[in-house]
Amino acid sequence: VGEVGPAGLGGGGARGVLTYMADPVAAALSRLNQTVEELGALAETYASSEAWPQAIASLISPLAAPATAAAAASALSYLSEPAGVAENSHNIIREAGGIPPLVALLAGGAESVAAEDAAGALFNVAATSANKEAIREAGGIPPLVALLAGGVESGAAENAAAALWNMVIGCDVNSDAIREAGAIPQLVALLAGGVESKTAENAAGVLCNMASGNTATCDAIREAGAIPQLVALLAVGTESGAAENAVGALANLAIDCDVNRDAIREAGGIPSLVALLAGGAASGVAETAADTLKEMEHFDAVLSAVASAHADTAAFEDLHAALVNAATARLEAAEAGTDVAALERAIEQAAAVAVAAA
Repeated sequence: VGEVGPAGLGGGGARGVLTYMADPVAAALSRLNQTVEELGALAETYASSEAWPQAIASLISPLAAPATAAAAASALSYLSEPAGVAENSHNIIREAGGIPPLVALLAGGAESVAAEDAAGALFNVAATSANKEAIREAGGIPPLVALLAGGVESGAAENAAAALWNMVIGCDVNSDAIREAGAIPQLVALLAGGVESKTAENAAGVLCNMASGNTATCDAIREAGAIPQLVALLAVGTESGAAENAVGALANLAIDCDVNRDAIREAGGIPSLVALLAGGAASGVAETAADTLKEMEHFDAVLSAVASAHADTAAFEDLHAALVNAATARLEAAEAGTDVAALERAIEQAAAVAVAAA
């Protein structure tokens, strides 16, 4: 499937109070204990001003001071998030030398507020190609991977997974570096957070993008036990970001890989994928599920699941055509034989995709 990207950070306001911002935005940006919405409004209001680059840059040196590091990292994160101003702010942060000190803060570990906020800032900054490279060159990947060990309840792990998700989009070099840093087993462990966990959703997003066109990574993801966990995330349905990322990961894992296709089937993936078809052709998640089912080529199992769920596949033309062809062939073979049970099964499967018996 195409690459998918993470949504913006949620939660409360930036931490602390900073008072060393450049005029004429000093007064507005000195109260950084405001809510996320207020910080976003400040960014949208002042990002086009001549003072904005200096204001953003003035938050870089406080990253090195323990007393102000968390507040500065948090402010950089939220002030660079709003649509329409983000890319400019991301570039300013890089050009002002902000990436190395943000990376340095990650060393505080999963219990560190500054590390959590730095990971959140790097998540936003990593949205641009130049910054993905800059974060990698600053040594950011290993400490981001280390933060994943904080587990599904950790804000640092949630932000680190989101940062790695942005880092891997459109960048095979980063994908390889993340795999080599040992991220895959830790990302798979985070999937256990389940459908309500933002950390699990982010981890599935990383795995989805890492699995795109990379055989070594696909093998590593399967060997780490990801497939049953990804299948479990499908249960929440088409409106879930976790399900969207999980079905994308399964789609990428299934491409040209019989071992992964078999593993998805054995994990109960086919009925779960068929259930997602209820979202209809307007649902991107349902479309990806249909593409995955066709790619897997386990049409006997798919036909049985479609019949059992009374699923309508007509809206998914490629899958439906493949199932009609498979059902027709099975029906013709059964009609020519003497196995009554096989014939009854073939008739049931054919009826599920509107193929009539002779």
